[in-house]
Amino acid sequence: MRNRILPFTFCLFTSAFSFSQSEVLKYAHQVVDTLASPSMYGRGYVNKGDSIAADYIKKEFEKFGIKPIGKEFEQKFNFSVSVAKKDSIEVEIKYFSDYQTQNILSYIKGSQYPDSFIVFSAHYDHLGQKGKDVYFPGANDNASGCAMLLNLAKYYSQHPPKYSVAFMSFGGEEVGLLGSKYYVEHPLFPLKQIKFLVNMDIMGTGDEGIKVVNATEHKKEFDELVKINTAKNLLPVVSPRGKAANSDHYFFEEAGVKTFFIYTLGGIKAYHDIYDRPETLPLTKFEEVYKLLLDFTSYLQQ
Repeated sequence: MRNRILPFTFCLFTSAFSFSQSEVLKYAHQVVDTLASPSMYGRGYVNKGDSIAADYIKKEFEKFGIKPIGKEFEQKFNFSVSVAKKDSIEVEIKYFSDYQTQNILSYIKGSQYPDSFIVFSAHYDHLGQKGKDVYFPGANDNASGCAMLLNLAKYYSQHPPKYSVAFMSFGGEEVGLLGSKYYVEHPLFPLKQIKFLVNMDIMGTGDEGIKVVNATEHKKEFDELVKINTAKNLLPVVSPRGKAANSDHYFFEEAGVKTFFIYTLGGIKAYHDIYDRPETLPLTKFEEVYKLLLDFTSYLQQ
C-alpha cells in the first residue's frame, strides 16, 4: 500500500513551487526584521505598538492585492490593559479600561469553491515595551508566524486557489487569546464554512521538527501531514500533541472548527524575553515548513 501511495503524493504536489525558495526566506527575514524592530515598541500597548504592527501587515496584504474579509481589514475590539511608561527614573502606570486594538483579516476568493475556506492564522502582538529603553522584540513569538502568514498570502495571490483562503492576523493573543476569541464570537462569515484552520506560532527554528496541536483530534489530516513530510523529506519529525488552549486555534476548535496549531522545535530558546531578537533567529526550517503547508493545503483542496 505504501508503495502505491507515495508516487501519487509526489505527483500531486510537485506543481506547488514555481519560484525560488530563497525568495521565501528573504521575505521572511524582511518581515521579522520589521516587526521585531524598535519602531514597533514590542508590538504591545506602549505608543500603540500593536497598531503600528497591524498597519504594517495590512499594507503587505494590500501590496499583494488581497481583499479584506469585511468592509475593511481591521476588526476592532476593546479590552482592559495596564501600560507602564518610564520617564527618567519615574515609572507611570496607566490603566485603560477600554483600550482598542484590532484583528487584521483578509482573503483570496476561491475559483471553484468560494464559500468554503481554508484559514491560516498568526498573532502579531507581543509583550511590548517596559520603561523607556527596554522592549521585547518577539522575533520568534510571533514575528516568525506573521512571516509565514504573509509568505503564504503572497504565494496564493500569485496562484489563485480552488477554495477561498483566509489570512487572519490576531491581536490580543498575549493577554488571553482575546483577538481570536472575539473573532469566533463575531465571525465575518459562518464558521461552518471553514474547512480547516492552521494556526502558526513560533516558526523560527525547526532543528527538531514541528509539534502539531490537535493531531490526536484530527488523525486523518495529521497522518497526511506526516505522509507529505516523509515523501518530501522536509523535517526531522512531525510530532503529535493533543488538545491545548495555548494559541489562537483554541476558540475555533471549541466552536467546532477543525484546527491545527503548528510550532517549531529546537534551536534558540529565547522566549518572552528581550533576547528573542531577529539577528539570532535562524529560521532553520522555515522554507521546509512553508513547503509542508502548501502541500497540505493542496491536499485539503482535493
